[in-house]
Order: sequence, then C-alpha cells, then structure tokens
Amino acid sequence: LCEIAQKNVQKCKGLKSPVEILNMDAAIADYSEGTYFFMFNPFGEKTMRDVLNLLNKSLESNPRNIRIIYYNATLEHLFEKSGWLYSYHHFFTATGRKVSFWSNSRN
Repeated sequence: LCEIAQKNVQKCKGLKSPVEILNMDAAIADYSEGTYFFMFNPFGEKTMRDVLNLLNKSLESNPRNIRIIYYNATLEHLFEKSGWLYSYHHFFTATGRKVSFWSNSRN
C-alpha cells in the first residue's frame, strides 16, 4: 500500500508541500512534524486511542494546526471524547461509509 501511495504522490502535479509516506507501527510513531493525516479505519480501539494520544502529545513539542481525514469512521467516538479534536465536516460515500474531518483548531 505504501508503494501505491508513493506512486500516487508521484502522479500529483503542483504539490504545495512535501509528502512523506511512512510504513511503521502507528502506536509508537513520531507525529511531531505531521500536519495532515489520512486514516481509512486503520486500527482497533486501543491503537486508535494510542495514536490520538501521541498526536496530542506531539502538539506540546511542536504546536501547529493538524487535520485528520477519517474514512469509514467507525471509532469516531474516540475523536469526540478526545477533548482536543473538533469535527469540521463530514459526508457519506455512495456505499454509506462516513468520512469525517477533524482539527485541533476551531479555525
């Protein structure tokens, strides 16, 4: 999947910022430089909770606005309970899957 993602990035024209594709254990990754995160219902509840905690902690060392695009948002309740993430948009796909958009800023 990372190879496919990298090929898709190479096809993009007019990128405004660098894109880095990483293949690692999400529960221990360093998120301190990321600003946009795409998730296709990637984890179970425990790992999702760990990832959200790591993202939040990364904001202490590098304050910034982040965005999360969460496709097939089955664990959305964890985002809602986080206390630091705000939903700013959502829609349903033709197959009925929810896609929700989150940020740490209300702006």
